Amino acid sequence: MTIEAMQSSSLMASHEECYACGPKNKHGFGLVFQPSSSGPVEADFYCDRKFQGYPGFLQGGVVARLLDSAMTHCLFRRGVLAMTGRMYIQFKKPVHVGERVRIRADLIQQRGPLYRLWAEVAQGGSLCAKASATFMQVAE
Repeated sequence: MTIEAMQSSSLMASHEECYACGPKNKHGFGLVFQPSSSGPVEADFYCDRKFQGYPGFLQGGVVARLLDSAMTHCLFRRGVLAMTGRMYIQFKKPVHVGERVRIRADLIQQRGPLYRLWAEVAQGGSLCAKASATFMQVAE
């Protein structure tokens, strides 16, 4: 196991109750992020109707959670524990419930304890939301 993989698994162990990705949270989203062949981390998510806002559409806060979680996992993959300091979201198209989305995120830049990242949520090949964020590394 590489150092990066050990750090990542250690960070995940400290995150087991997370609502978005924690394997011990039976009420959570159950997100599982994997590195893609092109570099970003990726996960799929089924947009259950219980997460809708307006009829037929995923509630915006849920979309924000998906974006934030993807960026967090991008940092976990690099062995970095960090928290969101600022996040900007652009909602491009509504996300339909009853369908799957693909969530992706990757690192843009690191400067000291600050990390800039991007993330996106797509459904049916169309970009629905994108975000950029600054995370600040914290002590474990």
